[in-house]
Amino acid sequence: MPGFEPNDSAVGYAFFAEFDGPPSMLMEVGPLTSEVKVIDIKHQLPTGQYAAKKVPAKPEGGQLTMKRGLTNSTDWRDWHKLAADGKAKDMRKTGSIVVLTYAGEEIARWNVEAAWISKLEIGTAKAGDTSPLTETATVVFENLVRVK
Repeated sequence: MPGFEPNDSAVGYAFFAEFDGPPSMLMEVGPLTSEVKVIDIKHQLPTGQYAAKKVPAKPEGGQLTMKRGLTNSTDWRDWHKLAADGKAKDMRKTGSIVVLTYAGEEIARWNVEAAWISKLEIGTAKAGDTSPLTETATVVFENLVRVK
């Protein structure tokens, strides 16, 4: 990539998210979490000594938070409503979180599978405030895969 060395760190201002549609213009996204629970196995050895071992359990799904300025778009509300209405088949989407270099080239991509909005929040409105009103979505997912 021109202007980007192999071990340069990505910057936090160049990113977007896409879920079964055009990219979302976001103010914030993250953190992306993926976890494998730990099983503690404790037993006695034939010598009588106590032994403990940690082994991985099944991977768990994760969550992320996306924040954007409030607009006339209802795509997040519509997606959240599918979950609220119990439409499990329709609510799960596949998407990506993409990080770009300062030159706008894709440097990292995480695919988020079987994702749906579990919480939708509209920011606080204050009289006389000049801050943008925001919309925040908590997205839960079943699998996270870094593909780039």
